[in-house]
Parts: sequence; C-alpha cells; structure tokens
Amino acid sequence: MKSKSLLNYMGALVFVTLIVMFALKLAPIVSEASELSIAGFETADLDTRKVSTYDVTVPETTSQDLVLSGSTGTEPATLSLDNGISTFSIIGSDGRERITNTKAVPFRYIAYIRTNWPNGDQTIGTAWLCGPSAMMTSAHCVYDSARGGYAKSIRVWPARNGSASPFDSYAVKSVHIAREWKTTGQQKYDFALMNLKTAIGNRLGYFGVRYKKGASAYDGKHIAIAGYPGEHQYQLWKMSGSVSESTASMLYYKVDTTGGQSGSPVYCRVPSEYYAIGIHGYGGTSQNAGVRITRKMFYWIKNKR
Repeated sequence: MKSKSLLNYMGALVFVTLIVMFALKLAPIVSEASELSIAGFETADLDTRKVSTYDVTVPETTSQDLVLSGSTGTEPATLSLDNGISTFSIIGSDGRERITNTKAVPFRYIAYIRTNWPNGDQTIGTAWLCGPSAMMTSAHCVYDSARGGYAKSIRVWPARNGSASPFDSYAVKSVHIAREWKTTGQQKYDFALMNLKTAIGNRLGYFGVRYKKGASAYDGKHIAIAGYPGEHQYQLWKMSGSVSESTASMLYYKVDTTGGQSGSPVYCRVPSEYYAIGIHGYGGTSQNAGVRITRKMFYWIKNKR
C-alpha cells in the first residue's frame, strides 16, 4: 500500500514538473510589459519633405544588458580627464563646468545644433554622435507641430567651442521619431535620430549605446550630462551626478541643465568606453529628466546608425 502511495506521489511530482517546464518554455524571454510601448517610427527627408513610417523588429533575448560599442574615430584621440562622469533647471547652486578642450574624447562626439522651422523660428539644442553618420537628440528639436511640423533644416557643429568650430559644421539629411511623439507629445517619446549627409563619426568617433533591463536598473548610477546651454553661447558645459530614480521610460537626476541642453547625452563610462543610456530633455524644481534608452530604442539605433 505504501509502495503504491509512493508511486502515485512520484507520478504527481513528475506531472507537476513537466507542467512547470512547459509554462517556462512558453513564457516570454524578456517581458516588455513595463517597458515603453512604441507602435512604430516615422522618418522625414528634410530635402524632399517626403515622410514615411516603418517599424523595427526586436529579437528575443535573455540578455540583461545590451551594448553597442562606440568608436574614437581616426582623428588622433586626446583623452579627457572626464571619468565619464569625474533640461532646464539649476538645482541649488550651478554645479556645471565649462569644457574648454572640446576636441577631446568624448566631448567631440557632442554637437551644438541649430534648427530652422517652417514658420520662420530658429531654435538651438544639443545632439550626440551614435554612429558614423547618425546623431541622437530630442524629438522637439526636429518636430514641433506649433512651428509647422518637421524642421525645415538642421545644422550641427561637433565640438563647437565659442566662436571656434574645430570640425566644421554639417547638414542633417533626415530625421526619425517615434510615431507617438506626433500623436501624444508625451515626454517619454521625446527622442529623435538624425542622419547626416556626411559620415563625420568615422573621423571623430561616437558614443556607445547601452540598455539595461529592469525599471530601477539605473538607480544610483553615476552619470554625466554635457551640452550647449543657451546662456553660454556656443560653449559646452558639463556636470556629473547620479540617477536618483529610473523608471521603465525615464531617468531622473539632480544634474544642472538649462535651455539649449535638450538632446544632450546622459552617459557613463564602462569600464573605459563612453556609453549613452539616455537623452536629456526636461527639468523641474527638484530634479531634471531624460528619456531612457529602452530595448526597442536600442535596436532602432542599431538599425539606423
């Protein structure tokens, strides 16, 4: 009798084990339930004004950390003393410092940008190289319904330093945004990729790009933000700090920024290469914020850079 009970118990145990294994096999490898939902993307050619939509396939992966390597380019690499680390609000006293050697890595990856709009307005911002001919910035630097939609033209000055433009300036050919930026205007969709007419990243180099799984994965992460604030005309300014809170789509930090720094890279150094993990765009009274690079954004950048 005991032997029969034992066999029944073992049979039930095997059955339960098989059910669990089957359930695990069917479970998604990486759950995106809490990640930013992006229906698709839209691109506009600034010369022809042609607009089209597309989407990007996100492969399944068990990886917790996805990495696109950067490059220091063919230009002799003068390394900065920036350890990676060492918009619109000043929190307490201004903790930013001016970068005087903008030709050093990684500062030459960062550009001053000027946008001309269909309604005649002109605005400034910041962008950063993420590939040979690709730059990231804020979506509101390339598309604004109040100013006539997509920018009329955009020009970038890598490593601009006051009146000096050590690497000249370049025109943007096309821009890409999430379709939701046009339909909702929500902060979490405020990111854009720009394709340049010249592959300057081959010479100057570009940031690597990093994605890390988990809504709070970057809490306490040491970061730096460098960009071109409007009150310091054509000058590159930087501040280091830590991520105070990370969510599925945003990064929050007490790092000082002001107008003109929209589109700046939120970056870190791991261990000796510079990686962007977000795009700065917003400020508040107690902390500033940027869009976090999600898994779909990672593969989008990989596909378009």
